Amino acid sequence: MRRAWILAMCLAVGAAAAGCGDDDDAATTTTPAPVEQTTTVAPATTAESGTTVASVTTESSTTAAPQTTVPQTTVPQTSTTLPADAHQAMGVGWSAIWPADGATAVYRVVTRDGVEANVPARIDYSVDWRGGEWDKISLGEVGGELPALAIYVRKIDPWVIEVGAIENLAGSAAGEQDLFESYAEPVLIDLSGGIGESYEVETTVTIEFSNDTFEADVTYVITLESVSEAMSLDFGDLDGVSLWSTRVSGPFVGGDTILLGQFWMHPEYFIVGTDSGLVFAEFVLVEPWE
Repeated sequence: MRRAWILAMCLAVGAAAAGCGDDDDAATTTTPAPVEQTTTVAPATTAESGTTVASVTTESSTTAAPQTTVPQTTVPQTSTTLPADAHQAMGVGWSAIWPADGATAVYRVVTRDGVEANVPARIDYSVDWRGGEWDKISLGEVGGELPALAIYVRKIDPWVIEVGAIENLAGSAAGEQDLFESYAEPVLIDLSGGIGESYEVETTVTIEFSNDTFEADVTYVITLESVSEAMSLDFGDLDGVSLWSTRVSGPFVGGDTILLGQFWMHPEYFIVGTDSGLVFAEFVLVEPWE
């Protein structure tokens, strides 16, 4: 902020004036001729002795300092209007965080047996699957040597989704069975909570292997841990990354609650990584969605 300081000085000036006379000469005797002096004063003051005393008055004039107008500095008001579907903690809109239909990206994955590779990812909206429309997020190549993953979801409301099923394809080189995970009813997951808030959902999951099927009652607990994480990725350093944790409990884990995994999300780059990608031990974004 600028500050202007103005200094003004007022000066008063006074003036006084004096008069003079002349002399006349005689032939023999030099007698000083009386000199009549006339003093004009205004106004005159008469003293008690009869002597007229001139009163000298000095006028003082005061000149006001010129008025200086200091221009007003207008500070622009900046305000950020969040979209109607913005997350209460992340501040990003639900519709803005999703990649476009048909968008692709590349993730670096680590398989369960320690193989590291870059694999493609893709998102397709309104896919016809098992008699309904779903949004499909896929990672890896179906039919390839490495595992592949597909998740079927529906966007219900801002920050609320339904999960219909998860396909875990082992890949020809893995030597493991494919695993298909589905639910008696789509699992509703609410991600709208603030930092430290958890969403808990109970469901019955059906696990289908290539040659076996079993069901289990489970409880998922999803918690937003932070919205201020930092990550260094191949394409740059990111701030403002949100961290989510997923825990699960049920008979198949002895009734305990265990950490199933964590995933990281960025307002611009969608899901940027996880430390538990089902058929993958972990994956991280290396080429952004486009």
